[in-house]
Amino acid sequence: MGFLIYIKEYIKNNNINHNNDYINHNNEYINYNVVFSDWRIILLIEHILIYWIYSYYILYNNNVDKKYYIPSKEVLGNVLTNQIMGTLTFYFFKLNTINKPIENINLFQIFIIIIDMIILSIIQSIYFYIMHRLFHTKFLYKHIHYLHHKNYITIPYTAVNCDIIEHVLINIMSVLIGTKLWLCHQNSVIIWVWLSTYSSVNTHSNIIRQNNPVRHDFHHLLKNVNYGSGYEFMDKLFGTYKE
Repeated sequence: MGFLIYIKEYIKNNNINHNNDYINHNNEYINYNVVFSDWRIILLIEHILIYWIYSYYILYNNNVDKKYYIPSKEVLGNVLTNQIMGTLTFYFFKLNTINKPIENINLFQIFIIIIDMIILSIIQSIYFYIMHRLFHTKFLYKHIHYLHHKNYITIPYTAVNCDIIEHVLINIMSVLIGTKLWLCHQNSVIIWVWLSTYSSVNTHSNIIRQNNPVRHDFHHLLKNVNYGSGYEFMDKLFGTYKE
């Protein structure tokens, strides 16, 4: 609670209001909703680039057979559709963020971003586990989630090979939901999306560790374990953790 009060004072002292407007030290009025109107588009382009570049980096760096370099038409269609629809969902989702740019990096601002990352990741872990477990119920698995589990041995670019409903409700919303519950900085959201993209691709790279599967690999191999993403505490709490 003391930290929240400290943040509120920080916002107050820097003249940031709920409309994301800002009065700079020269008493000039700036509406950062206008100035930063395109930052989400740039971020989403970065997300797509990171997704594909890192996917092929993993394949190339681990000398994976080149037959895996070309995704099937089904996988490519699903992934591109999800990235387009996910982009639209993200763009029109009302983020609860401080849009004042960071002009000079200092330890306090780094501390704020680290706190944001921790809070967002905890919220994401809880939300993702609940929704993912829900999609493993008989009806939702049979009609929606089965598509993602066609990736028995996962390849990096199959991370978002899933039904669009699942992608929006689980993948996209698990990244965004924290921004509705926790007031965080725009820069934190940018870093958060980068890290989430990296993590998603990395955890779906069983193709390079078939002889030594890790946490999410077991989920695709066994289906009824390791539903969580991020921290392990939800799986451990509900008895679904396997290492």
